[in-house]
Amino acid sequence: MGELIKIIAEWLWKNFLEPVFKRLNQWDVLFLIILSAVGYFGLQWAKYLNFQEKLLWGSALIAAGFIWFLNRKLPSKHLGKALKRKLPFALVKVSLLLFLGGIWVIAAYLVYRIPPFASGVTGFYIARFADDPYDADQDNIATFIGDVIAEKVLRNVQIKKLARRIKSDDQARKLGGEGRAALVLWGTRLRPRPDLYLTFIENRGTVRPPSDNDKPDEQKLGGSRGFSGNITNFGLPTEIQTLQEVLASFLCGYGYYYSQVPDYEKAIACFGDARNILVENLVKPDDRLTPEMEILGATYFYLGNTYLLKGDLEHAEEQYRNAIEATTPMPLKEPQFIEPLNNLGMILVREKKEPEAIDYLEKAEKLCQTGAWAQNPTCPAVSYNIASAYVGKKQYEIAIARFEHAIEQFNAIARNQPKHELDLRFLESAQQFKVYSYVMIAVHSDKKQRPNRYQEAKQKLDEAIQDLESVTGKSAPYSFDVIRARIYIGDKQWQKAINLLEATKDKLDDQDDKAIAYLLLAAANQCLNNGDKAAEYLNHFYELLRNKPDKHQVDPEYFEYFNKITDDCHTAN
Repeated sequence: MGELIKIIAEWLWKNFLEPVFKRLNQWDVLFLIILSAVGYFGLQWAKYLNFQEKLLWGSALIAAGFIWFLNRKLPSKHLGKALKRKLPFALVKVSLLLFLGGIWVIAAYLVYRIPPFASGVTGFYIARFADDPYDADQDNIATFIGDVIAEKVLRNVQIKKLARRIKSDDQARKLGGEGRAALVLWGTRLRPRPDLYLTFIENRGTVRPPSDNDKPDEQKLGGSRGFSGNITNFGLPTEIQTLQEVLASFLCGYGYYYSQVPDYEKAIACFGDARNILVENLVKPDDRLTPEMEILGATYFYLGNTYLLKGDLEHAEEQYRNAIEATTPMPLKEPQFIEPLNNLGMILVREKKEPEAIDYLEKAEKLCQTGAWAQNPTCPAVSYNIASAYVGKKQYEIAIARFEHAIEQFNAIARNQPKHELDLRFLESAQQFKVYSYVMIAVHSDKKQRPNRYQEAKQKLDEAIQDLESVTGKSAPYSFDVIRARIYIGDKQWQKAINLLEATKDKLDDQDDKAIAYLLLAAANQCLNNGDKAAEYLNHFYELLRNKPDKHQVDPEYFEYFNKITDDCHTAN
């Protein structure tokens, strides 16, 4: 056998290799050395590649060698004879180079392309893992979760494998955004113990708060009563079976929760399954926050969000408290996540429990001041909710400073976000309620200072509208006309207020704004001694209050304000 191999090798050398090497010059040798070095180091890297990638990059080296020797070793006359046409040799070379390069680019696109999700689908990417060269673990997780989706008949949830290795949350967010995914699973290793993370790409948090086009239940996550945040990333369990089971149940819950036609009861059931699996297997050390504690906290958090969207504030509050407890290591006794603190604070503001709300929100604000959380999109919501709490306490000067801080934080985050991805209702609300605080300072000031205070409020309103329109590029919402009507009434320009509100009231989308518009119309007509008109508008006001789904949120300030305005105007008359 040895003699046979020797004979074959000598024959190959003499008839094929030796003639080739005799024609090589020093540049050819240098090129071969470089190509060999690239190939050698490429083999070290190739252990992270699957078969398609190895074929792709191996073909790139072969094509490079082919193009080099075609250019240097094939005389133009030989090529001309082969083609039997008189073509410029340079044109043939360039055309062949472009053809080979184009073929390779198309192949690379097919290997690394990001498969997009259709609109209305809750998409879940599973990225490749660093120590999974044949993608076996990626396939197993995708199959396991896919079976759960089929079993639970989740029609609006899809899983797709992503032919990329992701090394950071920012990279996951970028790739997930390109493919319109809702979630991305990624990590640096899977065995012997997983080191995986789940990144939320598109959420119902602060940078994209609910807009006027959102469904009514989504409006509960933002607006005049406060803004919610959303967890954007957390670690996952380090035991593979637990990981798969928790991921499947969590994705089931998130699919029902995030769907265009949400089913909150089924979402609660799936999130409950994930919680039960985690609680059963949870080991809570005294000195650190583990991935299991993180996802348990996230599960409680999304249970809270689901109850909040249902309008069940009592159970939402309970779940947010559970989330805070689950993510608070005992020795530190300090919560480690902003989002449940913020959402709990928001609910407490709605429930008129301002001191307790401020306590939780200031803990969230403390986290926002650390480097790791500085750009967290929930931080502007924290400042907004603190400001709302101080409005509830009638400490309007402090509220103004907090609203201004919320606006600064939002603008800082917005500078790093494409404008089309921003829903600017947050900015509109913060500007509106900042000016409202100036108006309320005027309302509660003494008679000598009141005209100057109203003039200051008018100036701040004009500045807020100008700032808002410069950012949004469109006219300020009609709710700002309601604020201006308050100023007119305070300046005793009652007919002017009536004219503005008559033109505006039917254009208001928010029911609270519309109710206030009718209350202001009643007050202005009362001040002009139009008793019948005042009674008519008061009836409209009470009718809107009766139709509110959250009647417990009716603000006593409505009636205090009406009585104060009408008393003042009658005293003046």
